[in-house]
Amino acid sequence: NYHTVFWKNDRVVIAQGDLQCPPSEADLSDATVLFINNVCFDPALMQVVMGILDEHPKIRRVVTLRKLCERHRERRCAAKGYACCHFIHPPPETCVSVSWAHDTTAFLYIRKQFVSM
Repeated sequence: NYHTVFWKNDRVVIAQGDLQCPPSEADLSDATVLFINNVCFDPALMQVVMGILDEHPKIRRVVTLRKLCERHRERRCAAKGYACCHFIHPPPETCVSVSWAHDTTAFLYIRKQFVSM
């Protein structure tokens, strides 16, 4: 189960459900920024997350607490069709305070198509 918080029609919506089969109110089709607390996600669930990112090209930025792809290599990931290739690597990172530890690292992924060159 997970909780999703997002704006919909100028209001915040919190949805709870299964990430692999999200409830209808967790529609990400217009989302541009996504936060994922993926600290406890195993590799199989991260592949589900990558599929979600692949299916939603409007998502411009993704903030995570673990890397999307722990062993990212551009050519290898592109050959396998991984969604991590849609984002700039390495991602900028910062230290943030959390309730379960002194602090942790947050990663900001920016979709390549939205980067001004």
